[in-house]
Amino acid sequence: MFVELAARTHFSFLRGGSSPRALVERAAALGYDALGVADCDGLYGMVRALEASEELGVRLVVGCEVALDDDPLSSVWLHVASRQGYTSLCRILTESHARHPKGKARLEEEGVPRNQFAGLPLERVCASAEGLWCTAPAGFSSDAQVPRVSIQMLKQAFGDRLSVAAWRHLDGDDDARVTSAEAVARAVGVPVCATNRVLFAGPHDKPIYDVLHCIREGVTLDEAGRALVPNAEAHLRSRERMQQLFADHPAWLARSVEVADACRFSMRELKYRFPCELESPAHDGETPDEALRRLTYAGAHRHWTGGAPPQVAAQIEKELALVAKMGVAPYFLSVETIVGIARGKDILCQGRGSAANSAVCYCLGITAVDPTRTNLLFERFLSAERAEPPDIDVDFEHERREEVIQAIYDRYGRDRAAMVSEIICYRGKSALREVGKVFGLSLEQVDRLGAMVSWWDKLDSVPAERVRACGFDAGDVRVKQVLAMAQAIQGFPRHLSIHVGGFVLSAEPLVNVAPVEPATMPRRTVIPWDKDDLDTLGFFKVDVLGLGMLTAIRKALAMVQTDDRVRAPTSIDQLAHIP
Repeated sequence: MFVELAARTHFSFLRGGSSPRALVERAAALGYDALGVADCDGLYGMVRALEASEELGVRLVVGCEVALDDDPLSSVWLHVASRQGYTSLCRILTESHARHPKGKARLEEEGVPRNQFAGLPLERVCASAEGLWCTAPAGFSSDAQVPRVSIQMLKQAFGDRLSVAAWRHLDGDDDARVTSAEAVARAVGVPVCATNRVLFAGPHDKPIYDVLHCIREGVTLDEAGRALVPNAEAHLRSRERMQQLFADHPAWLARSVEVADACRFSMRELKYRFPCELESPAHDGETPDEALRRLTYAGAHRHWTGGAPPQVAAQIEKELALVAKMGVAPYFLSVETIVGIARGKDILCQGRGSAANSAVCYCLGITAVDPTRTNLLFERFLSAERAEPPDIDVDFEHERREEVIQAIYDRYGRDRAAMVSEIICYRGKSALREVGKVFGLSLEQVDRLGAMVSWWDKLDSVPAERVRACGFDAGDVRVKQVLAMAQAIQGFPRHLSIHVGGFVLSAEPLVNVAPVEPATMPRRTVIPWDKDDLDTLGFFKVDVLGLGMLTAIRKALAMVQTDDRVRAPTSIDQLAHIP
């Protein structure tokens, strides 16, 4: 039997040729009961792989291919055995990204020079080995002793949890790889583990991988030459085919099963908590629900002399009961804290959207919609039947929003606060432009090609008439290939960006539940998942958004206040109560 432990997805950002779902679907079709996903230097696609694996009944072995700094091994595969192992991997990735400029902690392919910002020193990986299994390539070096020294360091850290990798891609280097793996394994005293070092799901995905390679390197297919993988053997093979290829070493196949059986960690084990859950002593021992109740009724007394009217009090009790049932009081408290931070800095802010249907949000000062003046439909905002987490969007003056963002970092600490990622994917126009360059089209031709579609058009529906109208021969083989490859990569991840304002706040250091990396924007950090991934994992985000109209209102208030003859309102709350 055999389990593939080193499959890359397209969340390796131009270094993997298939989506997590495509790989899991192929694994299921081939009869695999487990599959190891190990993207380059990150867990960006792990949640998508989790969703597909749960749907298709293939157990996910969580892992990562971690680049090494100035080491002949180049990289190692780390596989997560336990919750502690997951934290160890998050710490390794967090440190790797913190050491290097954004986007530089990435692996380079064989035969391509590695830059000076490749990854993490080997000793730092060894320092965080607890709960992890490691598979290391034997390495190619003019000094055969060098890889053995590196693997000896790994053995001291991982012990019996270390393997040497061997794969056969039928590319002319198989004998050298196998011989090197055997020699290092004997010298260091570790087992060999068979893998196929999967770069794409099926052999038909090889052209896609080649195109992505050229996009990454900024070359055409003609210029790439031997830098491209020589054949399509780096796909997810059947277990029967792997048994044929390694018939002379069945123990190497068995080792892959042993590793997979030991690595039982599931992303579902992650337990996320809001910061205030550990801050209850500050509320004299109150639970989050008790604190929310106290703050809500304190706000009600500020809004209404003598407290909330009977109908509003009934609505508040209804909402508080549902909040307690769903266990989301910490979320409301977190948003209230952020609004308080802004008000303390005299920054205008206003909750919007379905949160305006909540009497609790009004009493907390998050929104300014008086429930006595409206017919509230709280279920639009929060419903036990939908079982969806609350989502409170708060707008801040756009010119001062960065003050709020940095204040949040200061309030919770950079180890417990990070922004949500946004996965920027190839759309119709960008896919056509990039693929056109790879196929050697001139810049003028690329411009005309991109003009055929808008950014959001699907490329499977581009009529031949439109192709001809842009000056191309719809029957030309190269034009057909450009359209086919652009369609194939449409929706593929292109790079990581920052969500417009989503924050994740954690009661414990975020590195315990997710890798954290610097964003391209100064003084910001992000976790590797977008809002949909967070919903899957049960993480809540707080949206800190910017609104130009609030800036305009602030400037208008300042202008009016310069006229001593006018008694002007000084806040959104005062404006909301003007008849």
